[in-house]
Amino acid sequence: MLQAAVAQAFDKPLGIIQRTQLLVGDLEEVAILARHDRLASAQFKLFHPIQFMLATPQETPAEAAETMGDRTFWAEDKLDGIRAQVHKSGDGVSARITIYTRTMDRTDESFPDVVEAMRRIPGDFLLDGEIVPWRDGAVLPFAHIQRRLGRKVLTPKMLRDNPAAFIAFDILYRDDEVLMDLPLRRRREILSGIADADQTVLITAVTPVSAAQQIDDAFCRARDCRNEGLC
Repeated sequence: MLQAAVAQAFDKPLGIIQRTQLLVGDLEEVAILARHDRLASAQFKLFHPIQFMLATPQETPAEAAETMGDRTFWAEDKLDGIRAQVHKSGDGVSARITIYTRTMDRTDESFPDVVEAMRRIPGDFLLDGEIVPWRDGAVLPFAHIQRRLGRKVLTPKMLRDNPAAFIAFDILYRDDEVLMDLPLRRRREILSGIADADQTVLITAVTPVSAAQQIDDAFCRARDCRNEGLC
C-alpha cells in the first residue's frame, strides 16, 4: 500500500517503485528519489534488507501442475527454519556480516556460528536462504532454533546442543555485481560455484517437475528428509 501511495503521489509506475525499493531497501529513500525524478539513479547497497520473495500456497499437486501450465519448474524442499538474508562485505576478521529475517530484523547475534561460517566465504555477497537446526547432514526439530532466540548470552553448551546452519537457495549480489535480473538458472550456477569452492556453503537441491505425480514424488522425498514440503 505504501509503495502504491508513493507511485500515486509522484506519478510513477508502481513497478518502478517496487524495483527501486528492491535495490535500496528503504521506501523513504525511494520516495525522495521519486519526488526528484531520480529513480533511475538508484543503486543497490548491502546492509539494507530487501523484500523477500515468498511463495503462493497450492493445496494439491494437481493444482500446482495446473498453475504451471505444462511448463517445467524447479522444486526444492521447504525448510522448517528461519528465512534469512546474509549480507557480507570484506574478508577475514574485518568482514562485516549481517543477517536479516523476513521481518527485516537483525538476527546475527543469535547465530554466531552461522556468522563465522559466512566469514570463511571470500568476497562480498547477498545470499537468500534459511537458517535451520542442523547436525551431521540432517535437519533437526525446529525447537532447537527456538531455544536460541531472544537470549542475550549464548553459551558454548547452548551452541553445541542447538547447532544451526544456513542453507542458501539464491544469490542476489556478488562482488559489485547485482544478480537479481539474471535467470534463476544462472544465479544457481554462481551459487553452486561458491559451494564447490567452499565446503561451508550448504545449498538446496532442485528437482525439475512439470506434472502432478512428479510434484507428489518430490513432496514425499522432502517429508522423508523431515522438511515441511516443497517450494
